[in-house]
Amino acid sequence: MVDTLLLISAFAMIALADQVPVGMDWLSAKIAGLVVYILPGIIAMHSAPVKSRSVPAFVAAVLVFCWIVSVAVSKSPWGFLSWVNS
Repeated sequence: MVDTLLLISAFAMIALADQVPVGMDWLSAKIAGLVVYILPGIIAMHSAPVKSRSVPAFVAAVLVFCWIVSVAVSKSPWGFLSWVNS
């Protein structure tokens, strides 16, 4: 539910700003990261009794979330992965 709200608010922000995120690489990366974040979150929530799936999915969701925050702070589509780009 919260993920859906975040995704809707991202698209609403784009619509209200009357901008296409393609020109803003970091915003496109954040939206793509949000879509990627939803999948491990769903896996972690729905496979709670099976720890072999829920723990790696939870770790992946946390890492993607941290990357999304680093993209927002740095305004770079690479976020904390900028060392790969250099």
